Parts: sequence; structure tokens; C-alpha cells
Amino acid sequence: MDTQPVPFAYELSGCVNGAQAALRIEGTVARHEVRFETKVASPGDPLLWDETILALAAIDPVVLLSLDPDTLPRDAAPEIFRVELGLFDEGEKAVGRFVLLGCWSVEEERIVIRGQLVEGWLHFEPLEQVTHVGVSSPMSLLSGEKGRIVATRTWTVETSRGNSFSGLSVATGSSLAFTQEVPDRVLRARWSEVTGGKSDGPARRSYRVVVEEDTGL
Repeated sequence: MDTQPVPFAYELSGCVNGAQAALRIEGTVARHEVRFETKVASPGDPLLWDETILALAAIDPVVLLSLDPDTLPRDAAPEIFRVELGLFDEGEKAVGRFVLLGCWSVEEERIVIRGQLVEGWLHFEPLEQVTHVGVSSPMSLLSGEKGRIVATRTWTVETSRGNSFSGLSVATGSSLAFTQEVPDRVLRARWSEVTGGKSDGPARRSYRVVVEEDTGL
């Protein structure tokens, strides 16, 4: 029997290209599905960083929680995670890098996540925004000790200036699906924006990530 989705709230802050960057992410985690909205919390409109890129960097730990949300430990100590994200142009030249540290815990039946950008830079043109995210390879999960895992995936983005970039995410942390010895897995995380188009000012953008076992087909 399916359980009800678990709500989560995610506060991400730091600097990108020397400017304050803050993003609030709210949504729900269900088995193999994450639905969420993002809202820029920084003063003014982002000029040299993109909201969707920050969401791509931040959301992998939540995606991992979706592998087994029915066993969320209500009284567990906060779990630490780390994400490194690289963005590359067609010539494999680096055009962006983000390093994110954070922790998650369960408070009153809700997942609370705090994240901080340790490093953030992006060589986009002023006001350039991501218009499409594509999945270019499966997500690989390697299990470690005591539920610690390393999750890697690659993806592509297209922007409002007609540019195409490829991205690589590496997330390390704990997943509920690995609290016991489980074989390494290959998944496919399908990313979609529910409400297309560009956000205006403080408007929210909605996304959906569906996780499936990769069959190699």
C-alpha cells in the first residue's frame, strides 16, 4: 500500500560569482518521485546565476530519500551530505562548478534540509537561464559502509541564449535504501519542469523528478 508523500522544506544559501544566492525549495517526497517548487530568496533578480542550476545541484539528496521514504527515522540525528556539480560546454571546457554541503533531518513529520554553497561560479551570459533539462545517462549508486553511498549522474541543459551544456553531479551521503546491505544500483532520474516558461520576479517554478530502475533498454 502506498503511503502519503512526505513534505520537505529546503533552504540553500551562499554565493555565486561573488553575489548572494539563496533559494528556497519546498515539495514532497514519495516513493521514486519528488515534486517541488523553487523560489529565489536573494535580493533582486539573479543576473549571473541560474535558479534551475542551483536546483540541479541541491536536489540529489532528496532524490535519494525517495528510494525508501517509508522508513524515515523520526528521531535520527541530522545526516550530512555533499554534492559536487560541474558544467561543461561542447568542447569540454568547464563553465561552472558548485560544491554544496548540507544536512537533513525529520522534524514533526516533515523533512528539513539546510544547505550551504561552499563554492559557486557560473560562466553564463547576463540573464541567461536554463530552458530545458535532459537526462543523458543513468544515475549510478555505489553502496558504502553504514548506508553511505556515492551517486553520480550526467545530464544536459539548454539555455535561453541557444547554448547547450553537459553537467556531472556527484553526491555523497546517506540513503535510507542502503541502511542494510543492498547491491549497487543503476537508476534513471527523469527531470521535468511542470510549469514551463521563465519565472518573473519572486514567482515559483515547479519541477518533478521520477526515479526508475534502469533496464538498459
